[in-house]
Amino acid sequence: MSMTIDEALKFADEWSRGVTIYPGAQGWRVVCMLLADEVRRLREERNPLAERVTELEQQGPRRGVQGIGRGMTYDEWLAQQENACDAVMYGRKVWEGAWSEIEQQLAAKDDEIRDLVTSDNKVIVDLSKYVETLEQKIVMLRETLQQKKAVDMLFATEAGTE
Repeated sequence: MSMTIDEALKFADEWSRGVTIYPGAQGWRVVCMLLADEVRRLREERNPLAERVTELEQQGPRRGVQGIGRGMTYDEWLAQQENACDAVMYGRKVWEGAWSEIEQQLAAKDDEIRDLVTSDNKVIVDLSKYVETLEQKIVMLRETLQQKKAVDMLFATEAGTE
């Protein structure tokens, strides 16, 4: 995919603009809003770690490890970093799982829409046949009316000659 997460967040914001959320609300817009909020929350949690990594990188490798200090051994620091990485990977798995669920919901909606369109098309065909039948009846009634007028005029003419 060529879309970035930031672009996806902008789309989610646009799609959910003006939507009123109520308890029990469902649908793809609600899912987009929920996922966008979760991504933003995870980014906020990740920022302190990213700032610390940047700080350590700027200090250089040797001073970075020594600067960790603060009562923490290198192994403890390494374990903390692994836990942070695990948390980030967990967040990614959550995002991927949610994205998969969104795709499934969209596919289900596509099927639902396809069924509705098919059903609507059948109704349109039935209505078209009904209109065609009515038009034929109108033509037949006009012909019958013209024949009746012709018969009435014939009787009127014969009655006037007698």
